[in-house]
Amino acid sequence: MKEQHKKTINKLKAIFEHDSKYLALIISGSIADNTAKDTSDIDIYLVVTEKEFQKRLKNKDIFYGNGEICDYKGGYVDGKIVSLSYLKDAIDNANEPTRA
Repeated sequence: MKEQHKKTINKLKAIFEHDSKYLALIISGSIADNTAKDTSDIDIYLVVTEKEFQKRLKNKDIFYGNGEICDYKGGYVDGKIVSLSYLKDAIDNANEPTRA
């Protein structure tokens, strides 16, 4: 993992770790695959409580994007908001790209 990615992930952690509606931060994409380039974006899943997920789903607010947090050229955080039940269901029922 590139140093700029570590730095940005630590910033993300600081944003979400003290908010009880966020249960986990999952890193995915090229960083998780260890194929990231210097300018790679950071793909994440934010796991939230069921209550928070239902609220966000109702408001069509299930994506997280943040370019300001990255201090490197081309840096961007591209995230999806999911619930724990969504992840569990994906294990058994989702297509391969979703399970990856």
